[in-house]
Amino acid sequence: LVRPFMRTIVDVLPLRGKARLATVALEALGELCLVMGEEMMPYFQQLMPVILENIQDQSSTLKREVSLRTLGRLVSSTGYVVKPYLQYPDLLPRILSVLREGGNQPWSLRTEILRTVGLLGALDPYRYDALQTYNASLQTSTHRRGAMVEEAPRGGALSVGGAASAGAP
Repeated sequence: LVRPFMRTIVDVLPLRGKARLATVALEALGELCLVMGEEMMPYFQQLMPVILENIQDQSSTLKREVSLRTLGRLVSSTGYVVKPYLQYPDLLPRILSVLREGGNQPWSLRTEILRTVGLLGALDPYRYDALQTYNASLQTSTHRRGAMVEEAPRGGALSVGGAASAGAP
């Protein structure tokens, strides 16, 4: 019943915005993940940034918990494990930062964090460190290219380095 309308449902869900409405929308998305299974894979790239944003939202503990539960359901229904760590290098630090808040967070949130990390799978620590080092060097080189644009002569055209940094994501 839901399959023909899945694209519209994902596009219409108010996943950002007021805490209560976004929380309910995230809960609905988690239920859709359970129902749709692997067919949620085309929406993975669209949904991950929204879920990560909601995990960091400190305005509502319930919203964070539901976001983590939805992430776990999305990952387990699609079978897309470990790779989210590689595609979203800030995923693990974001999740662990919520866990580090410790005593300020309810047990249900901490339990959901541990469950979600378990569903995401184990990442080789050496590979993770290499990824973090690579991302840090990438950010440094992007910052340097941005500095080249600022140092370009005012009357002249942008240099190749400046053009590359302007188009960099």
